[in-house]
Amino acid sequence: MGGFILFAGLVLLWLVFAQAQLSSLIIGLPVVLAAVFTRGWIRGSLSGFSFNWVACLRLILLFISGSVRGALDVGLRTLKPDMPIQPVLFSYPLNNISVTGRTILAAVVTLMPGTLAARLADNVLTVHSLSPQPEVIDDIQACAHLVTQLWPEHGAAHV
Repeated sequence: MGGFILFAGLVLLWLVFAQAQLSSLIIGLPVVLAAVFTRGWIRGSLSGFSFNWVACLRLILLFISGSVRGALDVGLRTLKPDMPIQPVLFSYPLNNISVTGRTILAAVVTLMPGTLAARLADNVLTVHSLSPQPEVIDDIQACAHLVTQLWPEHGAAHV
């Protein structure tokens, strides 16, 4: 019964967004069906999974603040005639981080200005940074902590 209510609700929501044009259901119905089936598949495969909304919000805020700081830093560096850039590669250990968490962390690091996840292998993330700043490592550590709260290893408890 819950799946039908979800399906009906999503179809109504689709029609609201499509300004009640029934012809939009040609695309809307397959999309809604895919969403309902995907939800059921995810719920079945993630039984016992609990989501930490506080950690998610903190990760988003950390990403936004790191992006703004990084963008300003990169912008100011490129405006200076001598371009004070000292590229560096360093390894960050990924102990006690799930496979999904490692992938998410690598993506977050890559999206932050001035950094790039150059390699993800075994339990090590190799990071390229425009300069050897301690803030980069601090941001990665903070992200890793939040990612661990969001995607803990199987059998591990939430921190």
